[in-house]
Amino acid sequence: MINVTKKEPNSVVEDQQGLAPPGGPPRKIISMRFIISAVTVSLIAVAVVGFGSLAERNTRRTLSQEIESRLILEARNLASSSTDALLSDFPELTLCPLVSEIQQKRDELALVAVLDHEQKVQGHIDLQVLDKDLHLTEGMEPRETANVLRPGEKGTYLLHLPHLK
Repeated sequence: MINVTKKEPNSVVEDQQGLAPPGGPPRKIISMRFIISAVTVSLIAVAVVGFGSLAERNTRRTLSQEIESRLILEARNLASSSTDALLSDFPELTLCPLVSEIQQKRDELALVAVLDHEQKVQGHIDLQVLDKDLHLTEGMEPRETANVLRPGEKGTYLLHLPHLK
């Protein structure tokens, strides 16, 4: 008679092979190809999103600087045009039509005004605010410019932030 004994399976060996320990559910095996592919796709996606957001931020900064530069040039042009008018007895006769023309040509400008050395309005599209302090409308806030200014120029401009609906 041959005596055959049944050998107990080694649960540690079976677990290393991906088999379930006795009495447990079968263990799922994930392919190494799938893991490498998933990690590669994830890294590429993160890199694309990162570079895209960096490019967008740089584009916004460049466009903001260009818009600021254009506003400063327009302000300098208006200031040089209004110098003689401010020295006259009735500056509003020259400045109000000039301001109205600029405001009508450039719809994106929310406010165009010429102030004298006492910060009183001398040129505005609304004649009722002449010789008064300039009051900002809702949604306007002063901002400092980052551009290089000439001596004697103030680096504050008004930014209008319209409410989005």
